Amino acid sequence: EYLGVSATPDGIDISLRVEDASGKPLAEVDRMREEGSEDAFLIAPAAGEYRVAVSAKKQGGTYRLVAVRRPPTVED
Repeated sequence: EYLGVSATPDGIDISLRVEDASGKPLAEVDRMREEGSEDAFLIAPAAGEYRVAVSAKKQGGTYRLVAVRRPPTVED
């Protein structure tokens, strides 16, 4: 399946990581500072559980997390 994850910070610098059930990283994103979103898109290599981790560089602030799961398309 296709997985799209977007984390949008408000006042903090964050990084985003998608892992498989064993903890193996499948996608890691750390592009922006305190503005803009961190986005990861992938086709899951197998059925199962996946984990999304968001880390902040400092305490304080918030973020909004949006995840989309669907069958993959040719465009993916």
